Amino acid sequence: MRFDLLLQALFELQSCGDSIEHELEQRRKAVHIISKKTAEYLHQEKIKNIFFIDTSARTAWVPIKYFWDTHFDPKMRPGMYFLNPDGFVDFWGDQNIKSIQKRFSQIFHIPFSQKHEPVVLFDTCAHTGGTLRPIIRLLKRLKFADVRVITAQDPELGSNIKSVLRLDQFRTDMRCSIFGRDKSVRKDEDIVCKRGCCEGSLRQDLKRVMQELS
Repeated sequence: MRFDLLLQALFELQSCGDSIEHELEQRRKAVHIISKKTAEYLHQEKIKNIFFIDTSARTAWVPIKYFWDTHFDPKMRPGMYFLNPDGFVDFWGDQNIKSIQKRFSQIFHIPFSQKHEPVVLFDTCAHTGGTLRPIIRLLKRLKFADVRVITAQDPELGSNIKSVLRLDQFRTDMRCSIFGRDKSVRKDEDIVCKRGCCEGSLRQDLKRVMQELS
């Protein structure tokens, strides 16, 4: 190979490596600022319960919980719940509200008993609003008094979803999986919520980001 072509190839390889390193650093900063601002909002607004929506958002509980526990009273931490939209697929229609209420109250009995209090839905993005709108509609049918939304990336035009926080400070190529994905999560129509937690290595990586950037 000609020497000049070899140098060009090495330069392009280094540029690619620099680009990946920059992207990862941007992602780390995004995880930290999104988690910090979300935890601060929950504390300021005295939010009692937060739902993490779908697989891409549920891992956010790790850094948000970490920031809360290191800056605020852990005993006052909001309840954190995971909601699989597909688990309520039968509820998006006009079913009898009593059957919906019964199932929801059995699964999420604490948030249901506190539905007069503000509740937050957390998702990583809202391209069309197709995931969040039915959930918001369901909670309103169940008489939740104040349903608020936080998205890690600002909702796109046309989604009709309004985030109570503007968190889109970092543009990354990992827009919808900024917190990584919990591959252990089952996602189908016969399961609404799974107590699981997030893969161990991913959980440790997210904690490390908060420790190093806080």
